[in-house]
Amino acid sequence: MAFPKTDQEIFMKKRFLAVVTALLALAVLSCDAFSASKDVIEYTEDGRPLVTLDIGANRSRALTDALARAGTDYFEVTFQENGNIYRASWDYTKRGRIKVPAATYTGASNAILFAGTQSDKTLLAIGIITEQDSGGTPGVITATTRQVTFTLYPLLSNIQASNASTFQILTPTSHETITQTSGFPTANINGKNYPLFQIPREQVVTASYAITTATPTTGIGTYVPGIHVISQATIFSTGLYTPSKNGLDGDKPVALTGPITTNFPTIGLNWAGTPTAGLIGFSIPAQTQRGLSRLSFELPVCAIIDTAATNPIEWYIRGGLNNGQLDEGGGAINSLGGAVLLGVDVGGGLIINTQFTP
Repeated sequence: MAFPKTDQEIFMKKRFLAVVTALLALAVLSCDAFSASKDVIEYTEDGRPLVTLDIGANRSRALTDALARAGTDYFEVTFQENGNIYRASWDYTKRGRIKVPAATYTGASNAILFAGTQSDKTLLAIGIITEQDSGGTPGVITATTRQVTFTLYPLLSNIQASNASTFQILTPTSHETITQTSGFPTANINGKNYPLFQIPREQVVTASYAITTATPTTGIGTYVPGIHVISQATIFSTGLYTPSKNGLDGDKPVALTGPITTNFPTIGLNWAGTPTAGLIGFSIPAQTQRGLSRLSFELPVCAIIDTAATNPIEWYIRGGLNNGQLDEGGGAINSLGGAVLLGVDVGGGLIINTQFTP
């Protein structure tokens, strides 16, 4: 399988999904990615040839990096042809096999590769067909096709203490992230600075979280036709213990009162819906208590379509591998956290030392 080259700047841009970049650089999957078997060609009932593809993993490459070991180790490929769905899944130690009719599988709605963690099905990378040995337009599989290449790109976000953050407070406008051009607040917790997203008390707050890819030009828009939203995102909120010297209620964690709901994307459709591809929208009810809280999410998705007959794997798009811990933000190397730090009626410049993992 061929992987795109990602420069150091992209690798430095964030969080647990740098895990994927590391893995891709290690070439966990063989460059031959998909090689056809030598079986006798079979045919569909209407006379079209079936192509059997072997899916290989290179087991000779040791995963020596700790982040790599924590990352991508499971794969699912899905093909859609004339309303019929073909799926195969495997872990990185095995070889998979899938048999599909010779047909055109261009674009993410017709063929897509998911890659992530086997244990909790965190989706880390996605890919579409970019080449086959029979030549021609990528995704056009013929009876003579013997090799197909999916190019994987990691999913990314970039939580940061600036108005360019991929997490944004949208309303009320007095707290809108995009308008904060300088002096963005942070909180220093156990010696590390975390972006602090301030929200008011007694007002409903809306926010959004964007997922992107490392694709240089097209972004996640190329892939969302193959990412099917199964149900609304589940939102988690846990309070952060703070010492009383910060003017807060010392040692009392402040979990946001709910329910916190998602108002997009639309369930039952692909992720290309309003207002833009790859975006998750939150609605946070008016809060009454001051304090710091961690906000995280998981969005259940599957490849192309969700029907029991096609037996899809339910994957989850999350903010990080350690989803409940704070994202360090700002391109922190090897940050595995996925939670955003919210300050309910709390100013920036906090210095907090706590025995608890933030």
